[in-house]
Amino acid sequence: METLGLHPRILEALGTLGFQEFTEPQRRAIPRIMAGTSALVIAPTGIGKTEAAILPILHKILTEKPAPVSCLYITPLRALNRDMLRRMTFFGEQLGLRVAVRHGDTPAKERAEQTRHPPDILITTPETFQILFTGRHVRDQLRTLRWLVIDEIHELAGDDRGAQLAVGLERLVELVGHDVQRIGLSATVGSPEEVAAFLGGVGREVEVIKVPIPKGIQIHVEYPVASIDDKTTAERLHLQEVQAAAIRRCKEVIDSHHSTLFFVNTSARPPSSWESTSGLRTLSCSTTPPAKSPASCSGSGDPAMASGRCPMASSSRRTRTISPRPW
Repeated sequence: METLGLHPRILEALGTLGFQEFTEPQRRAIPRIMAGTSALVIAPTGIGKTEAAILPILHKILTEKPAPVSCLYITPLRALNRDMLRRMTFFGEQLGLRVAVRHGDTPAKERAEQTRHPPDILITTPETFQILFTGRHVRDQLRTLRWLVIDEIHELAGDDRGAQLAVGLERLVELVGHDVQRIGLSATVGSPEEVAAFLGGVGREVEVIKVPIPKGIQIHVEYPVASIDDKTTAERLHLQEVQAAAIRRCKEVIDSHHSTLFFVNTSARPPSSWESTSGLRTLSCSTTPPAKSPASCSGSGDPAMASGRCPMASSSRRTRTISPRPW
């Protein structure tokens, strides 16, 4: 099995999760990041771009043993913070590294513990990142920073939050006294050069590592028809029959695949009467057959590793759209 030059302890940790091979984003990005290159990694959701960024940083922490805090991991949402913490806790335990999350909901006791014993990797949001500059002890800990990862950077580039983050990044450079290696993670975007320029700031080059949508994706659209059991379920849960049918079909898809990633076009509560709503609500899911992808895992956001089975996602996927109502 290829190692990409990663530390043996990292490879051993991957092995315990059933990892068998690296995905294309990882093959392209890990050597470049290990070489110290600031990079924007662009790849579809679910093929391991998060690990493409974090694995080489873990390698550097193990081999160079920098003082904490050495890596700052920024995500747009607190929910993604918590998800990333769950995913990183495994590696922290396996490698003897401290990982912590800090955002508006972090208890005072936990923040105090982070001040006394700073983590190797600190996960935060753009807003909390700005607040870190106001605390003397935390600000001093940031002086040791070596790596900065911005996840879902396409969600920030070009809006007010992104502008505020860009100012914060320049403040960070002024604080630490040297440039920090920057890694951005993004879904497919129309203008990667603009996102790379946002990541790099003034006068810094960022290499764009763009991985196209993998081959082998199958698109399947279906409209579940309510069965007798679906009608019973609808009565019990106070749903439309077509909703119960869609839920039942989703469960069938989950049960028959190793990993399933669901996308919905809104997180808001659906209308009380689906039949009176114009347009089409869809629930898309990207699935991987269990026999073909022992290294694929389910989860939210970038799904690799969220289930705890394995940190890498397969490049062989099937996408089906389950629609609870026709056009």
